[in-house]
Amino acid sequence: MANVASFLMTQRPRRANSTKDPREQQRSSPQDKTIYRGKSIRQLWPGALELLASGERDWQQRLPQDLVDEEQLHGYEHIRALLSMRPTTGGKASFLELTRPFLMVITHPALLDCLSVDNHVGDLYTFISGSGGNRAIPFFQSLVNSLSDERLKALNTHESPGEDTLVALATALREVLRRTPKALYHEDLPALAESISKAIGRKRDSVAIHTVVERVAELQRMIYRAQGVLGRDTDDIEEGGIILQSVITSTYPRDIQLPGDRHDNDKRDITDIDVIPTEGEVRSERPEFLPSPNTDQPHYLHGIERLLDTHFRLLRHDIFGELKSVLGGMLKARDDD
Repeated sequence: MANVASFLMTQRPRRANSTKDPREQQRSSPQDKTIYRGKSIRQLWPGALELLASGERDWQQRLPQDLVDEEQLHGYEHIRALLSMRPTTGGKASFLELTRPFLMVITHPALLDCLSVDNHVGDLYTFISGSGGNRAIPFFQSLVNSLSDERLKALNTHESPGEDTLVALATALREVLRRTPKALYHEDLPALAESISKAIGRKRDSVAIHTVVERVAELQRMIYRAQGVLGRDTDDIEEGGIILQSVITSTYPRDIQLPGDRHDNDKRDITDIDVIPTEGEVRSERPEFLPSPNTDQPHYLHGIERLLDTHFRLLRHDIFGELKSVLGGMLKARDDD
């Protein structure tokens, strides 16, 4: 497998003023540059996704390092080129085809769940965000608009196009907001969250769509906190057809949340937790206790105990979270019948 950095170098996007011959530069049209850039993107991100899917840990950890390499910055140039793209009339399907591998790469668990590359991934998302979200949010809005149109076209069919892309989009936006908090104050962010919610549609029986619903609820909670509206007296806030429950009444100083009373498997000591979810846990409608890996956030443990507690709970949630949500919904529907 070729070195990631060398591959980026050979597939470096051409800038508009990089042509040596001025006459050739004058002859090249914007469409030509778009086609060239599209070919480069079609090679890079699917290859990176294949590398991540290979399971080779060394290569997985090398990829984010090469993408943010400070000497060449070819990864940054690829990202800048992609995020500056917008779909043309009738070209939304091609736009989605180009952007999907990129989203799958930046939201891959090998990047998001690996502490050893977290600093590089943070740099990656900082660049994706741009100043205050000015690079990421317009791109995501354009992407969700294209997704909505493609999903609307498929209403009369049995297909549900773009579900995995929608999950990756919502996850990427969450990471942008989590890693670059200033983006939470972008004026177009609430409209973007609303657009993602509308793109879900009425058909919500798939695991992927259920994941998007959870992501949107999480995004809206982050927006509410940033806007300082969590001091409302009500326990539920409804936005975009999604009810946000258990709203905290104050954001500063932050209260330490404690496990222990959500269900029969909600234990404060992780050694007492059954790895396999219990029925009570599956049926519980209360938000799961998921501590933040950010050490600036409060936690009831400290040092190595906090580290072990946090990663056990987050890893367990990554494995069983979606399954619990689906099973819980099925049990509730059966009980309602």
